[in-house]
Amino acid sequence: MSMVVIARRTDSAVNTGLLGNFIAATDFGVSLYAQTGATSIIGGAGRVGDPAGTTAQGTGSIGTWTLGILSVPTIGVLTIYNKTSGITASSLATANREINGGGPMRIGADYNRSGANDIALAMFYDRAITLSEASTITTWARAYATRRGITV
Repeated sequence: MSMVVIARRTDSAVNTGLLGNFIAATDFGVSLYAQTGATSIIGGAGRVGDPAGTTAQGTGSIGTWTLGILSVPTIGVLTIYNKTSGITASSLATANREINGGGPMRIGADYNRSGANDIALAMFYDRAITLSEASTITTWARAYATRRGITV
């Protein structure tokens, strides 16, 4: 699965879910989020049989408009692209993924994090996108944001 978001965080005092269905340590799901006080966008997805889940952190300010892409393969390395800062980060775990979570995907929150944010774009794919596809999406998303007066 993959998720694309153009978002800005408006409340850094609490955990902020941007996209996803994360609920708790037993039903990880998949999410793009920012932790309390943190200035980076983080992507995470559960692993089969491992309650620790897996996260990858893409650094770069989430207080301003940020273009983030999370690519989660069924098996393999989870990757987050912070296309605003140009940072890419990957998880080290390669166990099978389990994206059960709390229910349907949410936009602007998940089932555990509800900090305030603004969402300008949210996209979901039913498979992991490639680096080439991420580049194509980035070009399109930047043009989309520019037409709305947003720079990412």
